Amino acid sequence: MTTGVGFLGAAGIARKTWAALHAAGLRVVILGCRDVARGETFVNECATILNIPEADRPKVVGSYDDVVSHPDVSVVYIPLPVSFRDTWIRACAANGKHVVCEKPPAHNAEQLEEWIELLAIKNLMFMDGTMLSHGKRIEHLQAQLPSLVGTIRHIHQEFCFTASPDDIRQDPALEPMGALGDLGWYAVRYAQHLLGAPKVVSATCERNEKGGITVVIALLQYPCGATQTFRVGLNSASTQSMLVTGTIACLSLDDFCLPVVSGTTSYDMHRNTIRSVGCGVPHERHGETIVLEEDSTFQEVQMWRDVTTVVTTVGHDRRWSALSLQTQKTLDAIVAALPPFEPKK
Repeated sequence: MTTGVGFLGAAGIARKTWAALHAAGLRVVILGCRDVARGETFVNECATILNIPEADRPKVVGSYDDVVSHPDVSVVYIPLPVSFRDTWIRACAANGKHVVCEKPPAHNAEQLEEWIELLAIKNLMFMDGTMLSHGKRIEHLQAQLPSLVGTIRHIHQEFCFTASPDDIRQDPALEPMGALGDLGWYAVRYAQHLLGAPKVVSATCERNEKGGITVVIALLQYPCGATQTFRVGLNSASTQSMLVTGTIACLSLDDFCLPVVSGTTSYDMHRNTIRSVGCGVPHERHGETIVLEEDSTFQEVQMWRDVTTVVTTVGHDRRWSALSLQTQKTLDAIVAALPPFEPKK
């Protein structure tokens, strides 16, 4: 039986989500949108691109209540701004619906943990929408990194783009963590897969006139002795690079979050040498590109395959909620380390 999904809202990211879950064999049953006309336009555009027949297109309603109570919906997808989620995640728990929620999920770890427990009582899943956690590349690196780079000494990431002034990440009333909550979430999650949870966090930031967090530069220290730095921002050229420095080699990605559009994913290995030769000290570059059998959309489709596995077999699965909770705790620690907002007089 096809797993039915209900959407709360017609956010831009929901287009990508619909394509992924459609490819994974799930079906959008109903979409709630406060502007029904906008919701119908969204449905018609996406359904046309995905070649979904008229009879199989989701119903559009003006009430989120109708989505979370719909009998054919097993999973509710929530791309609403963070500040609007509490009511609807509680409603999902009350109505027996699994939850897939965009990141950052909550205002803080305490709120997220409460949601997770409300769902777990009814054997319901909570999963965040971090697609990279479901890809083959991260699985490969978790298994192979020690043999590739040796002991990890440091990870550095840059994840930036130029956001429009009306981007919700610029508005702390909607997205209190701003650039950190979106772009920083990915940087923290990737390192979490490779190093676990940090023990010490320090950070600084830039804010806009509303107090919205537009840039974060952070330093994290891990129990194993490794460190991580990252810069995430809403005011720079587009980049999503990562460099892992180990004791025997370095590994780099220029697309650590969203794989570039191509037939495969890959990463680059660097084993450069500096040695004395005669009167010179030549720096020699030695490297190779490792290509994996994974296309650029695999991780987003696999996420929804993983949703189906949980929903149809085990119900609540602590793996995914535990990942979310630890990432949220790390972001909370970074927020606590940031200098306070001081409005300009």
